[in-house]
Amino acid sequence: MSVEVSIVLDEQEKTQLESLVNSMGLNLPTFFQIYAKRVLHDRKIPFELSALDDPFYSASNLQQILKAQEQVQNGAVLIKSMSELENMENA
Repeated sequence: MSVEVSIVLDEQEKTQLESLVNSMGLNLPTFFQIYAKRVLHDRKIPFELSALDDPFYSASNLQQILKAQEQVQNGAVLIKSMSELENMENA
């Protein structure tokens, strides 16, 4: 027999949690079912589920950032202020 349980979260927490568990391939009811079963099995809290890392910090992106930083340090790029770019556009 199943019973329904209500959980109260503020809207921002719900949205953030829903986004996180979706990134793990879950929905909120499945997440809470997994959580409850795991706590009952292990008889302890917490347990870990992890979302994928932020793609900004991926190895390939960090490599590109370091390459760009090296280019700036070596003078291999042209640096212009926004006003200089606007003047070039209007010239």
